[in-house]
Amino acid sequence: MKVFARRLRVMLLSTMLCSVSAIADDAPNSWPDTPLARTQVLALLQTLNVDLLSHDSATLTLERWCDVHRMASPARVVAKRVHGTDKPLPPELRVQLAIDANESVKYRRVQLACGDHVLSEADNWYLPNRLTAAMNRQLDSSDVPFGKVVLPLHFRRKTLSADLLWAPLPEGWEMHGGAASAATTLTTAAPLTMPHFLLQHRALLYAPDDRPFSALIETYTDQVLAFDRTRSVGTALALDGNASMYLPDVVSTKYSEVRVAVSPDGNTVLWGSVDRPGGPGGWDIWMIRRHHDTWSQPKPVSFDTAAHEFDPAFSADGKTVWFFSSRAGGLGGDDIWSASFDARSGRFGTPTNAGPAINSAGDEWAPSPSPDGTQLLFATNGRGGRGRHDLFISTRKNGLWQMAAPLPGDVNTRDDEFDATFVDGGRGLVYSHSTDADNDPVELWFAARGADGGYHAPRKLDDRVNVADGFAMGPAIDSSHPGVLLFSSKRAGMNRGRSDIYAIPFHLEAQ
Repeated sequence: MKVFARRLRVMLLSTMLCSVSAIADDAPNSWPDTPLARTQVLALLQTLNVDLLSHDSATLTLERWCDVHRMASPARVVAKRVHGTDKPLPPELRVQLAIDANESVKYRRVQLACGDHVLSEADNWYLPNRLTAAMNRQLDSSDVPFGKVVLPLHFRRKTLSADLLWAPLPEGWEMHGGAASAATTLTTAAPLTMPHFLLQHRALLYAPDDRPFSALIETYTDQVLAFDRTRSVGTALALDGNASMYLPDVVSTKYSEVRVAVSPDGNTVLWGSVDRPGGPGGWDIWMIRRHHDTWSQPKPVSFDTAAHEFDPAFSADGKTVWFFSSRAGGLGGDDIWSASFDARSGRFGTPTNAGPAINSAGDEWAPSPSPDGTQLLFATNGRGGRGRHDLFISTRKNGLWQMAAPLPGDVNTRDDEFDATFVDGGRGLVYSHSTDADNDPVELWFAARGADGGYHAPRKLDDRVNVADGFAMGPAIDSSHPGVLLFSSKRAGMNRGRSDIYAIPFHLEAQ
């Protein structure tokens, strides 16, 4: 199906390129009623359909769709509860859920919206006894999309049916000969009329124990096509103001501090240091906690060892901390590991190695989970690539991390690329670049995500970040302040230690 989706995209791009000047004269969110436009609409619907079938979370798929088509900024899907409605569970879905008449079933009807666009309406029947108490409270009291609430279950999706509810091209269209004259009629055609509902999926969600816990009927609206086709898709990172030291004398001290990580609630901060005394090893991860606006004294994290531990990063839900370590039990030199984290108590679980899909016989560093939790970006020198240090990415599917592949796009070169972080929901990427990380200056660069999912048009950030006679590396985002870039830097006349943490506001803008 993924090959089919790529072919559809190629067909779509080729047809749009041959008629871009004519389309630009139309209202940006409307489609003309021509054979060409109908073919484009069909290609888009089939592409969305395949994307939905290829991923477990419809919510996250719609979020990516909204982002790629610049329908809202930030591209965040929210669930608008439709109250006062209740539908009985259809008998065929009760059979599919394998429950009897006495099993408790809850119903939730929502509209999934991105910005001003209601992209789908969903009927969701779920079994509260198969969810955690915290999940049930969140579903009862909030409008958070169901797929995001149950994301910690690492569920898998089984599609029962996928139906196009409208055919843009009438039966026998290929025999009418109208497509050849499409370009000449494009500017004078009336707007294309389409029904409100275009596509419908029926699906079950399964927990890792293979028991279903939810039945869904999702109906996608004409708003999935209501994007501005004339809008530029080029993106640049614009800095707002100047960099300032981050938590001076709390995090930024006379010791070295590298790559900070902030929990989603903003109350826990982690960072790496190679020279702060009191840790169990030479390279340690340190931690502070905030209570009543007062920060605790730094201490090593509980999972730190006499080996190297470095480059912490929180998952988007704050329940996992990723890091690299040279401890025993890995596959190479430095491996990527993860540990669970309880935000209330500040306690960590037992670390787990990320496994051979991510780790190699070489070194892996700087793990960065994607905002939707489905991908892990990291640096490695053990998987080939274009240079000594390259950025690779692994995708999680059916509860398992898939074999890592080079980050698509133009970021990796024969030089060194490492220490990357996603910005603005993945619309962009900030990363460290050096012609030789061991001997030459290290600088921060930005690349924008294209419609193909790759990251393109790399460019160096200006001298408010990349200073002369210094370095900048270890970029990170505090999800509670997503418009602020955090980074490690050495700056003449400003530093308290060999490396401190700095913060600078930014925004992404179309070009």
